This record gives sequence, structure tokens and C-alpha cells, in this order.
Amino acid sequence: MNLKKIAAVLVLLSFLRSTGGIAQTPDPVSGGDAVHISLAEALDLASRGNFDIRLAVHERDQASADFHKSASVFLPRIRLSETFVSSDDPLTVFGLKLKQERVSPADFNPALLNDPPEFQNFTTKIEFQQPVLNLNGFFGRHAAAKAADAAEAKIIRTRHGMELSVKNAYFALVLSSNSQEVISASLEAAKTYRDQAKDFLDRGMIRMSDYLMADVRFLELGIRSIEARDATRDAGDRLRILLGLPDSLTLVPTDTLSFLTVGDTSVDAGRVFAARSDMVAIQNGIDAASAALRMHQSGWIPSVNAFGSYELDNEHLSGATARNWTLGASINWTIFSGFDRIGEIQKAAARRSELETQYEKMKAEGGREISSALRALESSRLRIEMASRAVEQAAESFRVMSDRYEAGLERTSDLLQSDASLLNARLSRLQALYQHTASVFMLEFLLERKVTL
Repeated sequence: MNLKKIAAVLVLLSFLRSTGGIAQTPDPVSGGDAVHISLAEALDLASRGNFDIRLAVHERDQASADFHKSASVFLPRIRLSETFVSSDDPLTVFGLKLKQERVSPADFNPALLNDPPEFQNFTTKIEFQQPVLNLNGFFGRHAAAKAADAAEAKIIRTRHGMELSVKNAYFALVLSSNSQEVISASLEAAKTYRDQAKDFLDRGMIRMSDYLMADVRFLELGIRSIEARDATRDAGDRLRILLGLPDSLTLVPTDTLSFLTVGDTSVDAGRVFAARSDMVAIQNGIDAASAALRMHQSGWIPSVNAFGSYELDNEHLSGATARNWTLGASINWTIFSGFDRIGEIQKAAARRSELETQYEKMKAEGGREISSALRALESSRLRIEMASRAVEQAAESFRVMSDRYEAGLERTSDLLQSDASLLNARLSRLQALYQHTASVFMLEFLLERKVTL
């Protein structure tokens, strides 16, 4: 195990100890450490390092930076500069002397005007530009704000999606582990029946075909046990990858599959879509696109900006022989810029239309998904009821069959068939519980609220 994997193990163990949920034992199958973990711990662990959430956060940070950048639409720009000039150009020399307020009558001597000696000047200057009216900038800032809101909503939806994936993976591991336990118990019983059948065969109480049937049943369950073990390993690997844990850890879930009591499942689609984070994100995207369209359209309107400067001039760096200042305002109006602005307006309008169409599509698909989830929830509830009754009946039938078999009143094949029916009923009930649990989680994901009591 390299240093990164060791660090990951230490982080996980430290986290689990801090939550009081650590139960670490050696795993005899993999040879690594078996870590017992609850669903709440798995969700908390996944939220700390999930790649999709981290990417969504980075996207949000970029959008927030764009919004902060747009503050330049009303904040001034201030620049401080120091400039050194040395020249014997007639116009430059005379202008620098004016700046230093050193012009004298002697400077108008034609000989000096035409061929002045080298002259030096240091200029210390503070300049500012103050936006006064820039409608395109204000609309651009609004667009940046809405884009940041959309990115924030995307983080929320990404987190809900991560939780759904972890929940499904966690209980898939629970389902595989419980199925493996049920099959292992049936395998032990099948071994007992086979040994008993061998004893009956040796005593001449049953035929060879009955013994072979018991042996075949034992071998079949052995194969199913291996398949169940592999399925448990695969489910554990999927959960471990979601949690970002090293290969050496074997996760053992501490939560169990149980019937989740669901409360009121009435749905107001309008309210759901108005508040659900992915719908909020795209609605903010539409608002941002609308603001971007107005930004490009307002480019036809003149912009007004104020400016000013304060300047110190001297022949030495630290001096301040002369001072001057300038204040002003400008109105800029780009009357025609080729088809650049027209193209931007058309592109922004198309982008807004695209998002509006996507929003309508999401609403249509969202309504269908919610209806499907509600039907799946009701169907899973009925399947659990039927599967529970099937387990009860199969268990009672097996009990009666076992008693009659012990009394020599039933054949081995009948007993094995009854045992197989009981095993299948138990596995079907576990599968129904998992489907019900997954349906509840899916409905909560679609509604973004708890539905269990």
C-alpha cells in the first residue's frame, strides 16, 4: 500500500472514530481491513471528497469571480505612474519646460528654440476614470449575478445526485450481503439434507436418485453462494469507489433493509419545479441569458464616463516644481461596428430560446419521472406485502414438509422443492425491500424533500 492509500485509510478511520461508528475487523476473504460503516457516515464521507461536487464548486467560484469582476461598471479605475523623459526635440523640450513652469524670455531665442540642449523631466501622475452611465455594463453585471446563482443551485443538485448514488450503492451492498447470508444458510441446510440422505441411502431407506437430487441441490446452492459472494464484492467496490477509499478496505454496512413508512406523497408539480435546484439553476440561466441579450442591445446607447488626472513635473525624481490637473467627461457612441453587435444580439437571443426550450423539456420529463416514481413506490409496497406473505406461506409449508419427511411420509424431492421455494421467497422479499427503498430515494431526489415519516 502506497502513502496515498495509507493516508486515505487513516482519514477514514479517524472520521469513523470521531463519529463513534468505528468497528474494524480483519476481513478473512480479502485479507484487508473490514470497516463497518453506516449510511450517514458514508454520505458524510462522500460529501467531503466527491469529484462532481468539487467540480461544481470550482464552476461556482469562477462564476462568482466574473460577478466580482463586473463591479467595474460603477467603480473607478485609478492608476499611478512615474514617467522619465530625456530629449532634445524642440517641441518636446519646450513642452516639458512649460510643464515644469520654467519658461523664460530667453527660451524664445530662435537658436534655443530650434536647437535646444538635452532636457529631462520626471512626471508623477495619478489618473482616474469613473463610469457614469454604461447600460451594457449594468446588464452584464446582472447576467453575471444570475450565472453565479445558477452555479450555486447546480452545487445543490449535484450534492443531491451524489447522495442518491451513495444511498443506492449502500443498500445494493446491504441487499447483496443479506442475500449471501440467506443463501449461505440454505447451503448449510442443504448439506445437512445431503448427509441425511446419504445415511438413508446407506440404510436402504431411499433410492439413489433421491440422494443424487440432494447432492445436486447442495452443489447448486454452492454455485449460488459463490455468485452471491462475488455480487457482494462488486457492490462493495462500487460503494468504495464512490467514497474514494483504497482497495484494501472492505466495507460492511451496519444499516439494514426495512420497510420505509411514507407519508403524504401528493405532488404540486408547479411548486416542485419552482423550488427544485436543477430547475432553479436553468431559470437563473434564462435570466442570465436575458440580461446578456439586453447588454448587447444596449450597446447602441451612448456611454458616459468621467476622467481626471493630477500631475507633478520636475527635473528631479523627488521634486515637485509644477503641478497641474485635468477633469473631464466623455460621451462615446459606437454607431456602427460591422455586424459584430448584430451577431452578438442574435446569438444571445438564440441562447435564451435554447434555455427556455430546455426548461420546458425538463418540466415535461420531470412530471413523467415523478409519476413513474410514484407508481414504482406503490408497486414496490404491494410487492413487499405479497413477498412477505409468500415467505410466511413458504416457511409454514417447509415446516410441515420437514416434519412429514422426518416421519417418512414425504420424498426427498418434495422437501428440496419446498426448501427452494422458501429460499426464493426470502430472496424475493429482500429484492422487494430494496426496490421499495430505491423508489423512496428516487422520489425524494425528484421532489428534493423527505417523504418518509
